[in-house]
Amino acid sequence: EERKGYKDGFGSKEECDAVQDRQNEDFQEVWSHLREDVAICCLCGNHDVGNRPTPTSIQRYKDAFGDEYLAFWVNGTYNIVLN
Repeated sequence: EERKGYKDGFGSKEECDAVQDRQNEDFQEVWSHLREDVAICCLCGNHDVGNRPTPTSIQRYKDAFGDEYLAFWVNGTYNIVLN
């Protein structure tokens, strides 16, 4: 399947959401095969919630990946993630 960008004809919100849903599924499939003993965390960025995040774009991210803020300890370091 050929993947198109905005310039190539995608323009409706529904089409863009469908592309993002497929990308999220692809990412989660790869993520599921990573080693559990390596500490990593998923952070949202402008490609996930937009350059100007909206309540809707943030909710779509949370539905796919969980909270956009969290805190955790790793190797004696306290890490805080804020959107």
